[in-house]
Amino acid sequence: MRSAELTLPGFVHDLCSAIHPMAAASPFVQSLPLHEYGLELINPPVLAAHPFDDGRSAILTESLAGTADRLGADERAYRSTFEPLLKQWPDIVNDASGGVAESAGEEFPSDAV
Repeated sequence: MRSAELTLPGFVHDLCSAIHPMAAASPFVQSLPLHEYGLELINPPVLAAHPFDDGRSAILTESLAGTADRLGADERAYRSTFEPLLKQWPDIVNDASGGVAESAGEEFPSDAV
């Protein structure tokens, strides 16, 4: 992964990397004192975009409604797929983040490496 100032001075972007929404949602990452090191997780208005050959694109925003409202005929399918997941998120976040929240701060057994 590389980083560079692509848009404005002081705004550094990761090149050739995926977005990492799970990091921001992770209870473990949320427990880290990032602010003590001058770090802040920020989100742009459009989190990701997928361009199509015809010039249109699909975009991902921070809200389910913000994304769904832009999907036209696919809005209903998107909502029916992701609304249940969003409602269950507090109950499944630890499983979705690989159990990192439960193991944060614990020492790993020496034979686990």
